[in-house]
Amino acid sequence: MVITGLTYRVGQLTPLEELSGHALSADTVEALRERGQRVCAIADSEFPLIGEAVRGTLAAADVEPEQVDRIVVTSESILISGSKRHHEHKRAELYGYLADCGLSGAPVVLMTFAGCSSAVMALEYALHVVRAGDARHILVLAADRVLEDADRVLAPKVSVVGDGAASCLVTGRQGRVGDFDLRWVRRRGFLRAVAHQRADNFGPSLVMMGRALASLGREVATASPPTRDAWLACNNYGLPTLRLFAHSLGHPEERVFIDNVAAIGHLGSPDPLVNLACLAECGEPVLTLATGPADCTLALLTPVLSGAQR
Repeated sequence: MVITGLTYRVGQLTPLEELSGHALSADTVEALRERGQRVCAIADSEFPLIGEAVRGTLAAADVEPEQVDRIVVTSESILISGSKRHHEHKRAELYGYLADCGLSGAPVVLMTFAGCSSAVMALEYALHVVRAGDARHILVLAADRVLEDADRVLAPKVSVVGDGAASCLVTGRQGRVGDFDLRWVRRRGFLRAVAHQRADNFGPSLVMMGRALASLGREVATASPPTRDAWLACNNYGLPTLRLFAHSLGHPEERVFIDNVAAIGHLGSPDPLVNLACLAECGEPVLTLATGPADCTLALLTPVLSGAQR
């Protein structure tokens, strides 16, 4: 079982300065720049990005749409739709874009409560289904879009939040160079964190997350294969947050993947797939850390170094 066809699309990459006085205050722009962020991806709709990402995945994986057995989606912006009527409209719009990609025969399930860590859980779920023999090809799709300007920043100025979509195929076929094997997944929850308003008092949530990460770090310290030389790819928050995560896990700071902090910024649930797509050709293991509002998920993925030719 491998993860293949990693593809992503993002909104218009807009310099943070252009959002000053509009979606972001001047003080917020300055704070985000100090944290290493430079742009925000902005789109009028996530659905065209979804269509482009899915078509890219199918082409890269060399899989025909009718061969896809199931679709697993992670998204908050698609789910947050107000009335039942509006929800049904958004669902129909998603179905329409997927059908236009040739996927009209594949059933869809939505996984979302884990927020920014949902995509890794979706990968794990898809791999379990493929491993059980209940499906051969499962499309995993992560898409998010900011619906209101007030939500362009992850409080308290942790990160800018942009719009994007990323996808991949979890398949039971032989892997190829550029594909990944998911070796294991570990997770922790800290549901009491939701009792605290992050914008007003981030301290309690940060303490709970730090304890969870330290616990994960101790658990995987003796894991096989070793993880210390792997790239640590987190959600694309600001640089101080990524350094804090690495320290809590006991991972070398020089092995933290930071390229997309400035190049793209945080997109929500697509982040893990975006970073994996960017690391697919490096030929090195990737330790993916995905953090949600009350949980964190750590996964080790190792590259396929030989196999079927593309």
